[in-house]
Amino acid sequence: MKWAARAEYACGVCLVQSEIAVSIFKVQREQAKITRRGELQIEKSRLWRQGNWWLTSRHDQSESSRQAQYFAPIHSCGLRHDAKISRILRDMPHSEFVGLHRSPEEMKTQGQALRTAVHAAISKSATEDWTDEAFNALALAVFRHQFSGNAIYRRWCLALGWDDQRAASLGHWTAAPTMPVEAFKWGEVFTQGTAENEAAFVFRTSGTTGQTRGEHVVRTPSLYAASAQWGFQRQFGPPGEDGGVLLGMLPGYLERSDSSLVHMVMDLRTAGWCLPGESPEQGFFLDDFDGLFKAIDAVLETQRFPVLMGVTWALVDAAEAWSESGRGSLPSKVRVVETGGMKGRRKEWVREEVHTHLMGHFGCPAIFGEYGMTELLSQAWSSGQGQYVTPPWMRIRIRRTDDPLSLNTQGATGGLDVVDLANLGSCSFLSTQDLVRPIQGHENRGFEVLGRFDHSEVRGCNLMVL
Repeated sequence: MKWAARAEYACGVCLVQSEIAVSIFKVQREQAKITRRGELQIEKSRLWRQGNWWLTSRHDQSESSRQAQYFAPIHSCGLRHDAKISRILRDMPHSEFVGLHRSPEEMKTQGQALRTAVHAAISKSATEDWTDEAFNALALAVFRHQFSGNAIYRRWCLALGWDDQRAASLGHWTAAPTMPVEAFKWGEVFTQGTAENEAAFVFRTSGTTGQTRGEHVVRTPSLYAASAQWGFQRQFGPPGEDGGVLLGMLPGYLERSDSSLVHMVMDLRTAGWCLPGESPEQGFFLDDFDGLFKAIDAVLETQRFPVLMGVTWALVDAAEAWSESGRGSLPSKVRVVETGGMKGRRKEWVREEVHTHLMGHFGCPAIFGEYGMTELLSQAWSSGQGQYVTPPWMRIRIRRTDDPLSLNTQGATGGLDVVDLANLGSCSFLSTQDLVRPIQGHENRGFEVLGRFDHSEVRGCNLMVL
């Protein structure tokens, strides 16, 4: 039986009933009262504990001195992406939030239709962009489906004060709530009705500096492959006799099969961005610089161009080895793509330091870049200067640094929010801890990464920190 935490009037203050409270604590009406501040007061002896957390008040008091706990409706508080809310959302039962007004059959029908629409839109985007209206229409459809059918995302939205009526009336994707990427550590981020018949696979974060590893269960493998392949093709051209050959300065596939970056390189080589007769596994190098340099020579002999992609620390080592080998400048046809991350191998550098070091030792005119992470199934690409542009099915917005729930509309530096429609099976609306500024001429798609917010987690294969 569910007990709603509610009261009508006390001290002339009305507390609006919070549906969230039903799932956080159980209390009878007679056991609660309203304070002059409009908060709900519950005697500690009447508060049921659920999991390993207490719903805490705005006031930081010690447990020993607290005679009663004070609560306000969650959506009335100034929420931040903090641990308290994380624990609350993680521990609430999924069954109370999913499928409130749609049957599983309806969710599956709609999910499959959305998957088909997103896949078709991605597949035609190699040479053409979407209009803003087309993206907005599809993004809103994905939002409403995920709001209804994604347990963790729905709970996050409810905690921010959203309800079904507000979700249904949303008019533009830029106003949709985004969930922190840390949600992939709270439990499986899964949207009902979207799974494909193919076997799912799992991406895991690197767990750099000992943090808990996040997991992204990919239940839409074909949609992921389409996003990775068409996104890469937009940047480096189609596979084939004149196309690029992808080489990875990464751990071997069998060593890190749960790495999203390694999986992407493996998938792209399987799709044709490799030399004829090569196996996809042959394109991975880490400490074998001699093998890497011979592979670059072999690609150049075929008149194709190598695309050397790697984590930053591995590329720095390779660049120094190239310079010491006396080979001269790297041929201009070679594209060097850094994905960021020193992973404790060296001191963290700002982007300018990394690019200057790589260009100086490789002798190349520019360093390309890839912006991606375990939680995103699409990537943004840079042709130099650390300026990234997303594919048409992936858009960005920038939030204020002093208020994470407000957007930065003045073109200034802020936190990066991403809407990735390829994340249909998990969550398309995510907020990161990357600090960025927008690029003129690429509205809602172009950005320059400046670093990370203070005290945020260092990401292993994400971009660098200041």
